[in-house]
Order: sequence, then C-alpha cells, then structure tokens
Amino acid sequence: MLGFLFSVLILSFLCIFFLSAYGRGTEIYTDDGQPTLYVKKFLSIHYDINPPDNVFMLLAPFNYVWGADPKTFVGLSKAIGKDKKWIYYKDRKQKQVDYETFEVRNGIMRDKNFVYYSGYATLDLIRIEGANPETFVEMELRFAKDDKWIFFKGVKQPQIDRETFEITQMEGEGTEWERIRIMDKNNNYIIRDDDLKTIPRYRTK
Repeated sequence: MLGFLFSVLILSFLCIFFLSAYGRGTEIYTDDGQPTLYVKKFLSIHYDINPPDNVFMLLAPFNYVWGADPKTFVGLSKAIGKDKKWIYYKDRKQKQVDYETFEVRNGIMRDKNFVYYSGYATLDLIRIEGANPETFVEMELRFAKDDKWIFFKGVKQPQIDRETFEITQMEGEGTEWERIRIMDKNNNYIIRDDDLKTIPRYRTK
C-alpha cells in the first residue's frame, strides 16, 4: 500500500513538473500591451531565453524565475517583472530596489531613491550614482541627463557643462556617424572604443 501511494506521489510530481516545465506557456505582456520575455506555465514563471514566439522551451527547467508567484506576476518591461513581493530582472530577484516605488517609465528604471541600468555582465540592476530619479531623462548615443549632470553609459560626467551640452548632426560629407558633433562650451567629445574621450576646444602648440 505504501509503495502504491509513493508511486502515485512520484507520478503526480512528475506530471506537475512536466506541465510546469514543458507545457505550452502563456506569454506575459506589459500593461500597455508590449511583449516581454516572461512566460507563465502552470505553477511557475519562466524567463524565455529563446525567441518570444517559441513557447515550447527545451531548456525550460533551467530558466525558472525562482520564487516568482504566477498568480500575481506582471511584466513591467521586456526583461523586468514583479509579483506581490519582489521585482525581477530576467530571472533574478532585485533585492536592492525599493519595491513600493519601483517603476519602468519611458524605458527608465527608477525608484524613489535611484535610477538603474542593466549591465552586460551582471543579472543585477546597477544604480546610476548621483542621478536624480525625478528629473532623469535619456538622450541620444547612451547619454542621459538630470537637473544637474550629464551621464554617459550610466556614469556621471562632471567634466561636461550641462547647460551648453549638445549633440548635433552636421551637414556635409562623411557617414552619419562621422558628422555627429558632441560638444559643450569648453570641449568636443568623441566616442572611441565604446568610451567617451574629451578633446579640448582650443589647443596651444
């Protein structure tokens, strides 16, 4: 009798695991109808590392969003979600953010204390130090600004004069990229090797 009950228990567990891991999933969208990479599958949430239209994920058991509550989980952006308790980036809980005030608005991730960006080599959202979450806005070419500073790739650029900073597209020959001018009243700037370089406006020999 005990052996039979044990077999039924194991079979039930395997059925639940199969439905949760390999069953057809329901794609999750944001409130404004944008698709996310999250999929709800029976008793679990998955972060779909495959193309969004592939709801049969062969590696599904390995991309669970561990601890996510499927009943309350909603998408905030393509790679950010939340449930009744946590904010998630991809498949990881973001314990460093303020849950109650965190939002994604106009592509900017912020809470009452900080602005965040997603790094390439980490699954944690990274604080943009010195940024004002109330006034932070994105610009072109991975620049951003708040009421005091200019930022590049999530890093404050104190050498840039915020009031006169501009990015312009010049007329003339050359590629579109070659005709971009990044400047303030003191310096020109160029992006080289994915880094921001300063070129003084006037040079003396």
